[in-house]
Amino acid sequence: MKYMKYFESALKNMTDSDDFDISVHCDIKIFEWLLLYIEFEEKKINPRIKFFEVIEDKPTSDKSSHKTKPEITAPEVISILISAEYLKIPNLVDECL
Repeated sequence: MKYMKYFESALKNMTDSDDFDISVHCDIKIFEWLLLYIEFEEKKINPRIKFFEVIEDKPTSDKSSHKTKPEITAPEVISILISAEYLKIPNLVDECL
C-alpha cells in the first residue's frame, strides 16, 4: 500500500489475519519488475527486507537480494508507465516520463 496507492482503499479495513487475492491484469514480467522496483525502494529504508523470500518458496539468487535498481528499457517503458499510473506509483510515472 505504501508504494501502490491503488490498493490503499481496498485493503485499509483488512486485518493481518484476513486473506485476499490479487488479480494481475498486466504482463506478469512487468508486475515482477514493479515488485523488484518496490523492493529496491524499500531497501533504501529497510536493508534487511527480503521481499521475494516472502512470495516464493525457493527464492532465486538474482531476486532474493536485488541490490540494484531495475532498469527501465525502451521496449517495456510504456507497459511500466501504464501500470505505474494505474497502480498509483507517482515516482515511477515520473521516471518513465
